[in-house]
Amino acid sequence: MRYQFFLYDKNIFYSQGIKMVITSLLAEQADVLYSLTDDYDQLLVQLQRQVNDEGCMWILCDLDSLPRERLHTLQLMKEFYQQENKSLIILLSKHNMPLFFALYSLLPTAHWLLKTENMESITPFFQRLLDKTRQGCCFSASLVNYTKKNFMTGAWSPRFPGVSGG
Repeated sequence: MRYQFFLYDKNIFYSQGIKMVITSLLAEQADVLYSLTDDYDQLLVQLQRQVNDEGCMWILCDLDSLPRERLHTLQLMKEFYQQENKSLIILLSKHNMPLFFALYSLLPTAHWLLKTENMESITPFFQRLLDKTRQGCCFSASLVNYTKKNFMTGAWSPRFPGVSGG
């Protein structure tokens, strides 16, 4: 199988680190291509690009690296990336966490990685993505823990005026 990875992030050091993790997981694969860029036009081209049946493409996109018109870009992503052998991985910073549920509702088949994730959790995240039997989306461990914590503490519970909880 041919793997293609397109990393869109303005932080080249982060991109290189992610590339190293993926490279170590695919060390036995001979046919792996990487592209690392912060060029928005290249991102749009990759989102629209068709992937053949023998290939697999991952598009890793840092939310903070997108141009100011992020919502328009995210809508384009929703339209373009949805192919069976193409995966979109959204890279989130901690300050984007309050937007997570809105982003998830816009891109429900994307995968989600918190950029502050520790190395012990990044490798299993990518291993789950490589697993052919996986179903549904992958979420990084810190993102899952953050979400659980906010639900457990009631930080995200709905509050309606004039209605008391029970």
